Amino acid sequence: MNSISDKNYIVKPLEKKLENLSETDNVKFREYLASGDIISANKLIGTQFSISGPVVHGKGLGRTVGMPTANIKVPEDSLLPLSGVYGVSSILDGRRVAGLVNLGTRPSVDDSSKITIEVYFLDFEGDLYGREISISFLHYLRPILKLPGIEAVKEQVLKDVVAFKEFLKEENC
Repeated sequence: MNSISDKNYIVKPLEKKLENLSETDNVKFREYLASGDIISANKLIGTQFSISGPVVHGKGLGRTVGMPTANIKVPEDSLLPLSGVYGVSSILDGRRVAGLVNLGTRPSVDDSSKITIEVYFLDFEGDLYGREISISFLHYLRPILKLPGIEAVKEQVLKDVVAFKEFLKEENC
């Protein structure tokens, strides 16, 4: 089982890879993350950038439109990529599951400046509350958008699902 680093709340094997990077590559890696270039970041470290944390209760808004999300609690000092929507994968109940993560604020549903990590898994039904999960970032899809409400968010998520599935198909994932 992977353990978590308090320093940046990243999976230990990834932390070791970062420690083994030259200073130049470490800076480059962090620049890639800061710009949302997750593909280049992953290539540089030779694995997928991942974050882990316990699933906590959110507001339950996704569930009201048939798109429940897993809200991952991550400490404030976490090493995170640029805010936005990403295609991700995770191992849940022994199988790889694709998903979308909204990393950042949620201007369509509240005015909070709090950074959240909400994952909508494409083909998973189950209770994840209290479980520690790890998500691997595969592809940056778009920036955070302010949409007129939860129904508009649902429509955009459906478009994001199509775009991510196309990426997976092109990359033979």
